[in-house]
Parts: sequence; C-alpha cells; structure tokens
Amino acid sequence: VTSFKITSTLDMCESIKKIFKEKLNVHCSITKSPISEVWNVGVGGNRQIKSIMKFLYEPKPKLVLDRKYNKYLELKDKIQRINDGFKIGGFHHDKYVLKK
Repeated sequence: VTSFKITSTLDMCESIKKIFKEKLNVHCSITKSPISEVWNVGVGGNRQIKSIMKFLYEPKPKLVLDRKYNKYLELKDKIQRINDGFKIGGFHHDKYVLKK
C-alpha cells in the first residue's frame, strides 16, 4: 500500500486532515476530483497509512466494513513480513523498518 484516499465534501476532507494531523501527526493533501464536485483527502507512505488504519481499527470497532478491515489486516501482515525479512536477512536498520 502506498496511498490512502477518502472522498467526501471539502468541509469533511478538511476536518479529516485536521484530525489526522493533530492526533497522528500524519500529513495529508486535499484535491478536487476532476470529474465531479467531490474532494479527496490523500495520504502517502506505508508508515502514515499504518498509523491511520491503526487509529481506525485498533481495537476492532463493533461496526466495520469487512472489506476495509481485511485490507488493514493484509497491510499489517505485509509490514510484519517486511520487518521480519529485514531482521532475518541481516539487514536491519531503523530507517527501513516500519515500527509497530
């Protein structure tokens, strides 16, 4: 996963951006859709996306969209395998290891 996007109104996107910045120190961008009157708040980078998904899904809420929750579990597993690979292969540097 290299990007994460939420589509909504401009007001909602601005609110989401503020929450992500204040609570998670995640930097977002807001862009207007070229084909309609909707806006997107977007985030790039696995570390920032992991922070957002952890914020949304841990502990698991009572109400979730299964498809989105399963994507979170896939990302979490992928990051763990990457981290394990760095450790096993003898190449372990904090710059490259995604923290839990």
